[in-house]
Amino acid sequence: MVQGPPGHGKTRLLQEAAGRLQATGLARVVMADGVADQPYGLWVSLLDSLLDLSRQTPFAALDRLDPLLGRHADLLELLRGREDHEPDRLVAPDLLRARLRVMLAEVLLAAAQRTRAGQRQRLVLVLDALHRADDASLELLASLPEALADADGPVLFLGVRAGQVPALPPGLPAREVVLGRMTDAEVDALIDQLALGRAVSPAARALVSERAGGNPLFLEELVAALVEDELADADTLVLAGFRVPGSLFGMLLARLNRLSPRLREVVRHLSVFGMGILPDLWTRVSDALASQDEQTRPGNQTTARDELRALVSAGVLEPQATGSPELRFRQSLLREAVYATILPENRRLLHRLIAEALETQPADQHARLGPHLLNHYRQAGVVERTVFYARRVGRRALRLGAYAEAVQALQIAVGSQGRLGEEPARPAQTLLDLAWTLLYVGRFDEAAERARDAGVLAEREPALAGRAHLVCAQVAYLRGPGRTPAKSWRWPSTCSIRPATPSRRPAPRAPRASCCGAWASPRRACPWPRRAGRSCARRGIAPRCCGRPMIWATSCGI
Repeated sequence: MVQGPPGHGKTRLLQEAAGRLQATGLARVVMADGVADQPYGLWVSLLDSLLDLSRQTPFAALDRLDPLLGRHADLLELLRGREDHEPDRLVAPDLLRARLRVMLAEVLLAAAQRTRAGQRQRLVLVLDALHRADDASLELLASLPEALADADGPVLFLGVRAGQVPALPPGLPAREVVLGRMTDAEVDALIDQLALGRAVSPAARALVSERAGGNPLFLEELVAALVEDELADADTLVLAGFRVPGSLFGMLLARLNRLSPRLREVVRHLSVFGMGILPDLWTRVSDALASQDEQTRPGNQTTARDELRALVSAGVLEPQATGSPELRFRQSLLREAVYATILPENRRLLHRLIAEALETQPADQHARLGPHLLNHYRQAGVVERTVFYARRVGRRALRLGAYAEAVQALQIAVGSQGRLGEEPARPAQTLLDLAWTLLYVGRFDEAAERARDAGVLAEREPALAGRAHLVCAQVAYLRGPGRTPAKSWRWPSTCSIRPATPSRRPAPRAPRASCCGAWASPRRACPWPRRAGRSCARRGIAPRCCGRPMIWATSCGI
């Protein structure tokens, strides 16, 4: 695992190590980026590259790897966004998480063994930028079994920012490489390498060493600026007029000044996309921008692709290491610096145009693109589409067992849905989804609060009101003193919600008395309610329905 501060060359070190291993023929290298674009996005990206899913179906790829792995094809389809592929078979989120752990371990081990036996190579998995990975992917990383430490198992190369190191599997051996400040000898060697054979004066070396502070990225930008301005061999007097930005962000932005005005404008637009940029998507956004009043040139596909190629040649963008047609910023810090310079109104316009272009993608990709659409519409301030995609993303994450992502998306929906003026049932359903998710992660007070809010909205919806009461009953049971069933299930007083009235209430068998309402078991309704150890039948009281909602999956029986 390689860790270090921003700009210290973690990604470049991993890429060079992977390239050397690939060149020797001793290893098969598969790379994945930790950009959190969907639940389990790190592993979905890795499996796409490992199984070559762009050319074959998941079932064919798994069956080719090992016929016994074909049973995991439906799960892999669901993770990749195929919502129509038997999602009802995976009912409980915890069951899906367990299946996912089993699938990942079996696929990685089978791929490593096949690579070892067939090609006499070791399988190397490079997982970069783990500090940007989603929580579900990191939890899955920490749960990898000890079986992967076998001699034929894969080797993992991890890259992470210092201070954001994820939990690693306890049974797997690990070695850490910590990148820090460069020494003077390393600075001189890197200056000579970046100067490309040009002579560098002692004054220029001293300036670079002093201002870079041992940061390789800052040093690289300084040397590039000196070489371009033909100041690499200048003396102290000449270098006195050379202005060096005081921060790494300023140094990165200074690189853009060496581009043409049009390319600088394109870089600002591309920074709104995020790290990954699809050329076809940029073409649509470029055409849409050309129709705005502030644009001066007509948009066309040839010009848009030429701009991307020019930025690749300038070292601003680079192709994805996984072989995807996507491009990405060579430095994530550069994207962040450029994005911060865009005016808020222009930023909202760009986010809206990108979201509208994403919606033109095929319908079977909308589940995978949901987090991107949610982010862009939210930044654009389009409330209706923000709530729509927040609900969709949150419910999909909840079904996949990605609880942190589900809470985040559903909280966005809850915070904005009050501005839509919808019927009470839909906001109540969103509140219930959030309450159940909070209950899963142990945030009981917030779960009960959201359930109470849902119960108030769903006063005329017995089914939703019953679910709200059930959440509160679960909270009362899990947090009650001693968790005594007889006390824990008296939830109406705990919830402070009026119980929902059943739509059909059976007529009493005798008018003399009614059900006492005491429950006999937390998981089974009482067919003959008891109080103080005596049944109502012994006292001559004919029971009738007490009017309380069903608990769990059993009815009152009266």
